Amino acid sequence: MNRLALYFLFLIMTHCVSDRNTTYHLNISDHTYFKLPISNNINIGLTPLLLKNENIIYKQNEDIYFYNIKDSTTIRDTFLRQYDYLVSGSQIKGIYKEDIILASFDRILSYNWRNKTIHPFNLRVSDELKSNTSENLSFGFGFGTSNRTYTNFIPLVPWEKSDTNFKLGLYNGNEVSFISPKIPQNTLSLIYRSNKNLISPSMETDLTGEGVSLVFALSCRIFNIDHLGRVNEFIVEDDDCICGINEDNFVVATVSNYFPKEIPIYGNVFPDRYRNHYYQFFKSEWDPQLNKRKIYLRVMDENYKYLSKVEINWDQYNAQLLILPEAVFIQSNNAPDESHLYFYKIELNNNES
Repeated sequence: MNRLALYFLFLIMTHCVSDRNTTYHLNISDHTYFKLPISNNINIGLTPLLLKNENIIYKQNEDIYFYNIKDSTTIRDTFLRQYDYLVSGSQIKGIYKEDIILASFDRILSYNWRNKTIHPFNLRVSDELKSNTSENLSFGFGFGTSNRTYTNFIPLVPWEKSDTNFKLGLYNGNEVSFISPKIPQNTLSLIYRSNKNLISPSMETDLTGEGVSLVFALSCRIFNIDHLGRVNEFIVEDDDCICGINEDNFVVATVSNYFPKEIPIYGNVFPDRYRNHYYQFFKSEWDPQLNKRKIYLRVMDENYKYLSKVEINWDQYNAQLLILPEAVFIQSNNAPDESHLYFYKIELNNNES
């Protein structure tokens, strides 16, 4: 087989392909926005925002808020206040079936807002599920938040630090079962050698709801894992297909260089089931001239193929997406008034060539 044939085989195997016949442009609208009314005593750090039955759901302190998009009304649910010993320190992680899921370091809480019931689940792994370690479970590292809806399971990973024994936990509302997806050893080894604390990936359900989009912070590779543990690896072609950590840019992290400046940082991959797209925030390697990293939001199609990206001004926006049926919005850091959160529309356009 000649070199040219080998090259095209490599592209097919790694899924690093693009459609040259269509050019896409991603931008943030200056004038089209969605605003969410909030109380004056609620700060701007409301994450994540959830969407269920035309309600946007968010949490501040021990109260849950429901904003109905259709009739523009807000309901404040104070039920959890009487369970502050359980809820304290917990954050909303998503909606699983009909329950709001909150989680802290050592437990998951399933809150059914209709029946006003709360069910705690201890995250400590039982003896029969341990594999030489007695670690708790984690939702994994990742920057960027969005409205999360889980259908069949919630993905978790053990807190064990290993580049040879990667496990993925699937919480079904009653228990955690484990699968062992085959993540390429060279990817795990490079990350582990650089910073073993970043071996926990970010995880979101995929467009089907039956699998997981899994990303390690130091690698641009996206691993789609189905419920049986089968792995498909995607390298997202973004300009020249730079894919994070490699032998050339490898450095060992330090306290002052925890996220190595020489390596881009990749965040969660969020499914947009209304448009069959994925969204992902990522940060470039450190730019010494700017004395900072550039921050981008990119969009991919249903096969994780790169379509376009837009640079994010971190003074103007933050990594909070609100995915609604009519459009996708990004949260503004400069709300015109204190009684609303403002989200500006993200627009993807294409020009057929």
